[in-house]
Amino acid sequence: MNQFSPADFLPDLNQYPTISRTDIDQFIVIVDELAGYPLHKMDEGLHFALEQTARLVNAENAFWLATTYNPTDDNPFNKVFQGWMPRQVISLVEDEERQKLLDLILRRFRGADEDEYVALNSAGVGSSRASMRSDSEQMQTDAVKWMEKEVFAKGLLADRVTAACPVTTDSESFMGFDRIDNKQAFNEREKELIRVISFGMKWFFTHLHRSYGYIDAKEALTKRERQVLMLLLTDMSEKQMADTLNLSKKTTHHHVSRIYNKYSVRSRAGLMAMWLNYSADK
Repeated sequence: MNQFSPADFLPDLNQYPTISRTDIDQFIVIVDELAGYPLHKMDEGLHFALEQTARLVNAENAFWLATTYNPTDDNPFNKVFQGWMPRQVISLVEDEERQKLLDLILRRFRGADEDEYVALNSAGVGSSRASMRSDSEQMQTDAVKWMEKEVFAKGLLADRVTAACPVTTDSESFMGFDRIDNKQAFNEREKELIRVISFGMKWFFTHLHRSYGYIDAKEALTKRERQVLMLLLTDMSEKQMADTLNLSKKTTHHHVSRIYNKYSVRSRAGLMAMWLNYSADK
């Protein structure tokens, strides 16, 4: 998926005294295997990264969250996130209980209900960072502790650690890891390990954000357009793409044209060049 050496993302162990050499070796394995996923299978790559990282820190669930900066009046999350807006959430384990939890949190966000744990995750925008439940206990804030009362105290989650990685000045990726039945709190080593892995995946998060149209595009892609985009990143013809998605050739070509327009490219070659970080056809 990308040409690099895992060593390019190795952290300075002096900055992370709780992380061991064994941790770094495991980090290299994840990043190295992630790089082997082709572009059109980046969703599978995300699932792999969440699953493997969750295993390292004994988490029972994990999620990826994409956010973009949108300080406009129509952003319902303006007050809580100071102009930042959640755009896409993908969970490792998706079931009814997890959906109820997500709905609760998003409802609180839309209601501009501030919380010290949420404020902790919003702090330090533009930098690599990580936080866990115990960190919020040290904050001096007037924010209502609704996460503590409605999520942690009721057993919906036992603990959560979240790491943020800036993708561009206007977009960030978050990875979150949850413990539910396992009541042991995350520790400093686990938090910093997640932060290191998250930062080491910045190149991959860039691909993900671009694939949704959150960066390098005039506007976000629709669900169907993204499905077509994934096939455009293969060697399939438009007829093969139409057959795969059970669409007509005309409808498929319409989606392809809209995708080119959103990314401001003139052809498939230009689109591929963008993904390879060139700009010959723009």
